[in-house]
Amino acid sequence: MLLSLKILRGIDLAAKDHNLIAADSSDPYCFVFIDEKKIGKTPVQFQTLKPVWGGPFSTYKFRGSIETKVTIQIWDFDNLSSDDP
Repeated sequence: MLLSLKILRGIDLAAKDHNLIAADSSDPYCFVFIDEKKIGKTPVQFQTLKPVWGGPFSTYKFRGSIETKVTIQIWDFDNLSSDDP
């Protein structure tokens, strides 16, 4: 069966970037796994705790069944260090 998954948005994500001048925020993006195989990554949404994706690069089509395991991991992009889960 052909399945489709669209990642639309995140709501009230945890702040991973702590600033002295501006409000704390994150630069979130998602990894998408089907049966533990990575099939994609959304674009980074900078400086937000309420990211909106929903575009063509946030839609994934794959073959699966009712037993297919779908995992979405949200990460925080960091320029100067490793990204944070």
